[in-house]
Amino acid sequence: MGLVRPVRRFEIFLVNLDPALGSEIRRTRPCVVVSPDEMNRHIRTVIIAPMTTASRPYPTRVPIAVRGKEGQVALDQTRTVDKSRLVRRHAAADQATRRAIMETLLRMFAPDQRARECPPRYHAIVSIGVKGSSMPKPPGPNTASASGVRMIGGTATAITLTRWP
Repeated sequence: MGLVRPVRRFEIFLVNLDPALGSEIRRTRPCVVVSPDEMNRHIRTVIIAPMTTASRPYPTRVPIAVRGKEGQVALDQTRTVDKSRLVRRHAAADQATRRAIMETLLRMFAPDQRARECPPRYHAIVSIGVKGSSMPKPPGPNTASASGVRMIGGTATAITLTRWP
């Protein structure tokens, strides 16, 4: 795919999600780009959340209407894909949907931090370390105050909210 302009957060692309495994969402379908613009400019992958018309009452689903069609953004199916999987630009999420997506992501990755207290310019950064090793601290004054460390099978997972430059 030859993108002329950079991929932007909250743009909606048709994305080829095949091959999929197990319960992963399949086929070419609209997906919302949720990765920060800084990442989108510098690496060849983007983080996307597939959209679906199957309505499920999950707290990880955000309602969306695009081009007269209603559905949900499946944040529980968020994944990283190579930009070559992006077929074409489809639309962009409206402001209310953008805010709902960010609040839901914050509840998913930083449950101790209230989404309304954390402006949308903050993003969850996940660091993985080996049990017993020291977890790196985010550098600089752009670090938010919310963070948490959880042990998952002998691996420490640190979740820190950080503002992108």
